[in-house]
Amino acid sequence: MNDEPRTTDQALASGFERSTDPARLDAALIHRRLSGDSHRALGRSREKQDAAIAGSLNLGLCDSAFGHAARPRPRRHRPGSQ
Repeated sequence: MNDEPRTTDQALASGFERSTDPARLDAALIHRRLSGDSHRALGRSREKQDAAIAGSLNLGLCDSAFGHAARPRPRRHRPGSQ
């Protein structure tokens, strides 16, 4: 059995795609917005944010022309992981 997380991309209307591929996320942008603007992550370090992304099942909204467009709050852990 392969332990690597499976990623999916799904085309949506208006040129957007929904993706679970963490490589498509703009981690720097996510960190900047959460650590500076979010009450639940205010002041969070980049290292801690990267660890949260790595340990979560992420869902990103991607624009085919511009890349990462949005990231809703992720699941805390990938299914089957602790």
